[in-house]
Amino acid sequence: MDGFAILAVFGGVLIVAAIFTRKIWQITVGVFYKNPDAVEPSTAGYAARAMTMIIGGVIFLVVGISNSTVGGDESKDRAELCSEVTDAVGHPSSLEDAQDAINRATSSEQYSVESETTTDDQYVSFPDDEVKVTTKETEWIVSSGGQPVAKFTWDDIESDTTYSDEDFRALPCDRLESLD
Repeated sequence: MDGFAILAVFGGVLIVAAIFTRKIWQITVGVFYKNPDAVEPSTAGYAARAMTMIIGGVIFLVVGISNSTVGGDESKDRAELCSEVTDAVGHPSSLEDAQDAINRATSSEQYSVESETTTDDQYVSFPDDEVKVTTKETEWIVSSGGQPVAKFTWDDIESDTTYSDEDFRALPCDRLESLD
């Protein structure tokens, strides 16, 4: 339950409590006096308390309901979409498998996929030789309704020696804000 939903519940509790202000005072405060009738608030006092509680309760209720339905559902939907796509893609073992898995996971019309491949050559110097290391990175950003919901990256690292490495990773769903 998000903070705004708790605010809405608190507003509802305040409104209900306003109906029973006299009974609440008698149970919680009146028991501490020998003669509670002598110190009990007047009818106007109870009415003022009840009105204050009702006004505050309505404000909390309206703010809580309006914000929990506007902001809360959007981020929840985005996280759910991210989890669904990420789970469907899984952990492919090659660049081709990654492309196929992403295409299958996003085949619904609600998704769009942008991909970009970059290549970077670096030279590493050793006492006897210089080695060329090529990094080819393919990145996919999956969007729904124009908003990014998942990011995948495939790195293919090769050198002109026998070294090579491949790596597939997905951006964790709780870090989607970094795509905005």
